[in-house]
Amino acid sequence: AKARIQETWQGRRVVMQSETGGESLLYVDGRIYQGIDGAHPYAVLTAAAKGGETYDLIVETVPVWSRRFDKIVLACMNMDVWNFWVDATLLCQLAMALPPQRPAGSIGRSYYPNAGASREFQENVRGEQIWAALKRAMACVDWPALGQLGGIPNQLFMAHQAPLSPAMTAETSHRLGESVRRAHREIRGVLDTKGVPGRFRIVTIPNSHLDCAWFWPLQETARKMARTTANALRLMEEYPHARFAQRSEEHTSELQSRQYLVC
Repeated sequence: AKARIQETWQGRRVVMQSETGGESLLYVDGRIYQGIDGAHPYAVLTAAAKGGETYDLIVETVPVWSRRFDKIVLACMNMDVWNFWVDATLLCQLAMALPPQRPAGSIGRSYYPNAGASREFQENVRGEQIWAALKRAMACVDWPALGQLGGIPNQLFMAHQAPLSPAMTAETSHRLGESVRRAHREIRGVLDTKGVPGRFRIVTIPNSHLDCAWFWPLQETARKMARTTANALRLMEEYPHARFAQRSEEHTSELQSRQYLVC
């Protein structure tokens, strides 16, 4: 399919969305670009559109029997909503992971006696601070405007254009942006707060688990490897500090032998 970015989207972050019902591989201008699936429902075509760009898009897919291939659409990301959603989700998950109480004889204290003074008190305070900040932030969000984004399930951070969301006018989008910027300011303080001295610093490196053979032919193993590699490259391109560990050199050799070109 030929896709063209609207002139009015100049400077915006433009993504391609498609619901295939299964695992798919997106080609952009003849080269493998990204895997599309439930965890990766969209692909960023450009972080700052010039307006008028054209892309040759091909989606290779085998839909699940109970689902059908849906249309390909282009949309602008509302970065104010996206940035707030990511940070608020992180804080919510952090607060949920903090125990309400940690008795002195707990496993954490027994194995790591030097993890930090007054551990129970510090963790309780941290959780309370996060929930209080999130409550203030949620009160700032213009929920009626956010509800108008709609269009594709679970993509509330997308500022869709008509006809996907005719009610999302420029005025409504602006009002929503103002509200989430205020909400973001409410949680910035707890985001910037570091743990007490002596706490652990955890570094994670993503890794893919990919069976060479499962309930699919070897050709599908190569396609899965192409999707996985392309997704990792897209993330490292967007976040230069990101790292990725591929556990099997055999998979890389398979890509090379099949002459997959991952851009």
